[in-house]
Amino acid sequence: MVYTSILDIINLLNCAVMAGILSILEVTHCNSGIWVSYFSDHIMFFWLTYCCAAEVLALNRVLEFVSSYWAAVLFEGKKIWIWIGITVIYGVAGMLAVPDRFYFYNPYGGQYPCLRRTGQPNLIHIVNNFFKLGFITTCYTLMLIFMYCRLYTLKNKISTLQIKVSIQALCMAILADAVTMGYLAASYLPLSPEIVEYTGVFGELLWIALHGGTGIIYVVLNNSVNEKLKLTLKKAVHFCRS
Repeated sequence: MVYTSILDIINLLNCAVMAGILSILEVTHCNSGIWVSYFSDHIMFFWLTYCCAAEVLALNRVLEFVSSYWAAVLFEGKKIWIWIGITVIYGVAGMLAVPDRFYFYNPYGGQYPCLRRTGQPNLIHIVNNFFKLGFITTCYTLMLIFMYCRLYTLKNKISTLQIKVSIQALCMAILADAVTMGYLAASYLPLSPEIVEYTGVFGELLWIALHGGTGIIYVVLNNSVNEKLKLTLKKAVHFCRS
């Protein structure tokens, strides 16, 4: 969850702060050079990496309730570093799989078109998004079913921390599913010209909701984060008054 939070921050900076700056300055690859396309490549890499990390987190959560043995075999100890490596490899592979990719920024529509040099859409991006939607939905549905069975049917003990962490991950998954569906609809459905005019802004708002919403979920549902935030705010208030 710490790793996905780091990716959240990077993605939020890429598609909220940087997108705003590029729009204000009206920066395009035509007037500012090829670096804009390279920057768009960088954004796609971190999105693919984030998607893989979210899927790994979903697999970890569901295995905690389906099979604690396999959860330990796959994730216990330093094995998390292997999974982090897998997410990076996934991001790189997703980029290399489309050698004729041509990503850029449209400052007037507020969006990063994920196209190929032929003008066709990037199928890797579409397949990745749909797979993430299906995989995460399936994993967390199974997690809820097995959590219910262990709590009320099998009477197996589940720690309060385990339940809280799983609920936090579930909330993140629900938000990710909603954002993925909305972004796919805005990007690929045949929409009227009046709606198309605002799809870029709509997509950026969805992106902000996903990557910024994670922090809100932690503040509201994670007692440790909540207490640390209160302590930090108290120290800040005391410093300002002194």
